[in-house]
Amino acid sequence: MDTTYHDAAAWIAGYADYLRDLVGAADTTRARHLPAVRRFIAACSGSGGPDWTGLSVQQVTEFIRQEAAQRTGHGRKAPACATRSFLRFLAWRGAAPSGLDRAIPSVRRARHAGLPPHLSSEQLAQLLERAASRLPSFSNRTEHLTEDRLLCQHLRELFEQGP
Repeated sequence: MDTTYHDAAAWIAGYADYLRDLVGAADTTRARHLPAVRRFIAACSGSGGPDWTGLSVQQVTEFIRQEAAQRTGHGRKAPACATRSFLRFLAWRGAAPSGLDRAIPSVRRARHAGLPPHLSSEQLAQLLERAASRLPSFSNRTEHLTEDRLLCQHLRELFEQGP
């Protein structure tokens, strides 16, 4: 494993170059990612600098949970995005195991926080069956129009959110 960078500043500089030259990220993206990555490096650094070979999924997820808890709205996703990108950089450098970025949990928006992360096939079938059974007849169609529209909107949001 490549461990030529021993201090945080060198890792940040290398990551910024990686974002600019290899990923083609915009200046604003780099500016948005770098503060979270600095905090991640500080959280992972011991007395002699960061040891990426000992990095665990638990360390990564705990860091992201702490960072996301301090934010609201879209800002809750920013630490996960930045950390995922930095882990890809570390894997590209050979400093950390490849695939560690896939262990990062998705951060759900507060609007959907009470919903399950995905529906099983059985749950989806029950939901669609319930929706079909609630379709209004022609005589009372106008009464249920608003309720059905809300149900359809909720179903659309669930499908857009994905598994």
